[in-house]
Amino acid sequence: SVKYAHKRKTFGKKLIDHPVIRLKLAHMARQIEASYNWLENVVYQCQVMNETEAMLKLGGAIAGLKAQATTTFEFCAREASQIFGGLSYTRGGQGAKVERLYRDVRAYAIPGGSEEIMLDLSIRQALRVHKAISPSPPPHTMTSLSPSDIRILEQIRQRLSQLTESLNSLNRDIHTVHPLPSWTSLTTRFTLLSTHLTHLSNLLHTHASTLNHLSVFPLPTFPAKEQENVLLQLLRKKLEPAVEEWVEEGARVGRGIDVTGGVDGAGGWDGGRKEEGMDQKKWRELWDWGPVKANEEARGYEWFTGEWTGEEMEGGMDVDARGEEGEDQEEDGKGEERDGGVEEMKAVKMEDVLRFMSTGVQPR
Repeated sequence: SVKYAHKRKTFGKKLIDHPVIRLKLAHMARQIEASYNWLENVVYQCQVMNETEAMLKLGGAIAGLKAQATTTFEFCAREASQIFGGLSYTRGGQGAKVERLYRDVRAYAIPGGSEEIMLDLSIRQALRVHKAISPSPPPHTMTSLSPSDIRILEQIRQRLSQLTESLNSLNRDIHTVHPLPSWTSLTTRFTLLSTHLTHLSNLLHTHASTLNHLSVFPLPTFPAKEQENVLLQLLRKKLEPAVEEWVEEGARVGRGIDVTGGVDGAGGWDGGRKEEGMDQKKWRELWDWGPVKANEEARGYEWFTGEWTGEEMEGGMDVDARGEEGEDQEEDGKGEERDGGVEEMKAVKMEDVLRFMSTGVQPR
């Protein structure tokens, strides 16, 4: 192609004097030199490496070299035919060699494996070599917590500990004190629980960005088999179904509150009745009225399947008096009614109690 470009003239000057022809020759030389240097490098490595090392490291390089050689061959044959023009279609004369190479280029490329297969093989082999000879990554090390992070976690731990202690104390009193703890004691305990929950919620909200970047991992010494349930609770990413249902219902009611304090008709209070135009004073009156009304409603139910009704608990009747009264009622055939004809109400599940306290839905 270079010889022919020095002899052939077009538009009053030789082909070699045209910038387009020089650019074609430069690209041909660039690819040929790169392929030849790659070939020399592979040959040298084959000579200095032992057979095992060469089989491991040179398979991908040889596949890539083959693809490079065939694509360079095809490119140079096409560019040469462009330079020779019509002579590249004749089997004799000055363009006979170009015609032969351009005709046989696919016959050389295809039998040795297509470029796509060779390139894929070279990459897969390179990945295998990298995996085989690269050192194993260092073990993952956790970033140490800053003093402020430790202080935040300690505050949350203390709040959780106080909340757990209060819940355990309430649970213990409910199951051991008969008939039930006094109303004043229950109110005090629930107020304390509400305070703990409020402080804990404020802590979690204030330090949400910090907590989102922390991960919890059990230590190797943690008894995972014995404490599997605890471990699952600590590592769980979703709420329990019952809790998730309460959260969704509360969020739905919250979204229904408009800017003036009204509640829409989709599952709001009062059976879905919309309260529009409620100012801050009316809202304060509602919040003051709500707990009292809820307590009155709660007192009308027999929460536990014991031997005493709510009124008897209020009156402080002892076991002997209640037992004698029950015997008299059975003798007189009045077991179906108690306390002046008031029917005994069915016990309500604790889940329905909590649902009533959080959403106002009447127990079923």
